[in-house]
Amino acid sequence: VIESMIDVLREDTDVHCQKYAVLCIANLATTLAGQIEIVEAGVIGPLASLLNQPSTSPAIVDIRKYSALAMANLSATEANHEAIVSTDGALTALYTLSTSSDVMSLYYVGCCLANLCSKSTNHSKLVAFGGIEPLLALACNKDSDVHNRAAAALRGLSIAADGNACDDNDTAGVIMSIRRNIVQEGGLEPISRLLLSNDIHVLRDVTACLSNLSLSDENKCEIANCGAVAPLLARMQSEDMLIASQSSACLANVAEESINQNIIAQNGGILPCIAVMRSKHVEVQRECGRLLSNLCACTVSDHIQTVMDGGGHESLLSFLLSDDLACQRVGAFGLGNLCSHEDKHRVSLLKVGVFEPLASLARSEDTEVELRRFATLVIANLASTIENHTDLIADGILPMLVSLSTSSDADVRNFAAFAMSRIAVNPDMRQAVTDEGGLEPIMYLARTDDHQVQRSLLPAISSMSFVDSNKVDICNSGGLLVLVADVLSYSLEKSEGDNGCSGNGGSGGDINNSSSRLACCGIANLAERNENQPLIVKSNAIPLLVDALLAPQANIQREAARALGNLAANVDYAAAMVEAGALSRLAVLCLHRREMECKRMVFFALGNIASSGKLHGDILSEPSILDVLSREVKVMLDP
Repeated sequence: VIESMIDVLREDTDVHCQKYAVLCIANLATTLAGQIEIVEAGVIGPLASLLNQPSTSPAIVDIRKYSALAMANLSATEANHEAIVSTDGALTALYTLSTSSDVMSLYYVGCCLANLCSKSTNHSKLVAFGGIEPLLALACNKDSDVHNRAAAALRGLSIAADGNACDDNDTAGVIMSIRRNIVQEGGLEPISRLLLSNDIHVLRDVTACLSNLSLSDENKCEIANCGAVAPLLARMQSEDMLIASQSSACLANVAEESINQNIIAQNGGILPCIAVMRSKHVEVQRECGRLLSNLCACTVSDHIQTVMDGGGHESLLSFLLSDDLACQRVGAFGLGNLCSHEDKHRVSLLKVGVFEPLASLARSEDTEVELRRFATLVIANLASTIENHTDLIADGILPMLVSLSTSSDADVRNFAAFAMSRIAVNPDMRQAVTDEGGLEPIMYLARTDDHQVQRSLLPAISSMSFVDSNKVDICNSGGLLVLVADVLSYSLEKSEGDNGCSGNGGSGGDINNSSSRLACCGIANLAERNENQPLIVKSNAIPLLVDALLAPQANIQREAARALGNLAANVDYAAAMVEAGALSRLAVLCLHRREMECKRMVFFALGNIASSGKLHGDILSEPSILDVLSREVKVMLDP
């Protein structure tokens, strides 16, 4: 019967015979058992020819419609796909029929293309023959069944193959290219319009399609700016798990670009996201949590305040306690982003009790290493706020950080050491850090070859150098080299308020000036121990400290003079200072500096240099020094 029907399609000129023959084939193709046999009999070529008939007579319209129905039924079996996409003219004929005015013909074409798009190996051929434009045309059709099938086809066309496509670079490249092509050919407008549908099946397909499209970096901003954000936020709150999770996933992907975070927040996305994080479906929780975590990286302070006021930080904390690993991961990631903002937010986070679950995740060897890294990094950020130090130490952070500093994972070790260094900066806590053995992790991190990392440790090393028991260890464990490297990092421009200590913020010049001051301060502290002085001199510190006396900032000059004064207690080192030109520079500071602390350190250095009789001649050769000394003595003796 099949062969007879195919003969009619090929040879009979009676359109009515052809119409009923193709309808017979279409009906026979409704059973799974017959579909492969029909294709093997060679039906695809004749069907493609019938689809290509240009006449608009009712009989030809029916023939083309039933041919599309037959193709749709035959394509329901994946084994037939290769024959359909490889037969000359088959895809082109289907695409041509997508412009028909007959709704049922459009529906059958949509069904066929949806079936073909469900298999990733067909994608390159479907796109190469121009398949995106007809699918978008079908998506614009007002008939719900037609655009339902178009949405299913676009979803299939945008998806990765069997979850493993990206393991193959060539296949991954094809997938990304197809996703870009869908957007570049104007696909976002009709796809986004379908978000307004009330058909649950259409919404499942279109949200999944947008979620897939958003995986390409080039599409993220396009989606954010095409008007899809508001309807996606509405669909994110759907009671249907698939619609809600796919909408959330799309928005989370879009929010990976910082410029899009503000768009989502301005569309009112923060509070609904926090609410949906309480969904009973873990799939929805994961994607909404990921969205909020990305929004927590937003640089607009008002949006971050909205997260805090809306209880977003508490929702992220609850995710840390979840049994689901993905929820734990996004919880830690989101808290880490929140911790990157103002100190007041880090204080609020600690008050709601984030430390204990973070510490539990960081310590557990059973936790995946990526999650341990996130947890340790969040703890390090919490430790960056001085107001948190007392509570953190009361909660046992120091022994925990010392333990983590021996972790087998390098990132966990480094984050733990960084957290320790943030606490060590606090003058009230440096003794506690010392007592817990916190210096060694900091020194371990200081031995890195990354100068930016070393510079970030300067405040901690300088602070720890005030503790007498640390001075020799710092000098012998690599801390001295870190200090020496930044002695001359100051800016040549005088900064406002240069008597004080620069904070973490400010311009690049302010940061460099702070680094230079801290370096000189640390060396001055280390030089208080006689056993450290040979190493300090050997590191070429004296010429650098002498040059630092030329810095336009009084606090750098003060610490450089203090360091030289400590070293000058040794006659040989005092001679090296004189040879490096220290006398003339100290004399200039005496003449022009009014800051008492700076002047006191200058006289301290001159006094120690003058303790060597061998250097008196050099001192007297600088007449300005005697003039300054005479003037200062007169001021002291003047009642």
